[in-house]
Amino acid sequence: LVLAEAGYSVYAIDLLGFGRSDKPLIQYGPALWTEQLVAFIEQVVRAPVVIVGNSIGGYSALRAAATRPDLVLALALINGAGPFSDDNEDVRLQKQLTSGGEQTLLALGQLAATSAALPDEARASIERGLVSGAFFL
Repeated sequence: LVLAEAGYSVYAIDLLGFGRSDKPLIQYGPALWTEQLVAFIEQVVRAPVVIVGNSIGGYSALRAAATRPDLVLALALINGAGPFSDDNEDVRLQKQLTSGGEQTLLALGQLAATSAALPDEARASIERGLVSGAFFL
């Protein structure tokens, strides 16, 4: 609010899958969030920016700055987080499935969105479960 009152444009966005953003059944990850930030800067702000990112938002901001340095003047990273595992995709997915709660929902969403081997009936069942489960988190 103080920055806006001083004449700066201030935007607060939720990355896809977080906060009040849409939660489509797609594969979430750093590449998606980096693309989202870059697209927002290009299409909405239309000028180089200073990004303040919290947690995985900080990691996404860092990736956006590294990918498109022409769009990012400076970064402020708060409560930094990012992928700190060398696990391959199958190992990570297995860990998510067995950990319970939100991580299991994320893993099931990834399976429903990306598995070509998943029969349509099973995919529909997972999607229904995810929609109803999302209301209980």
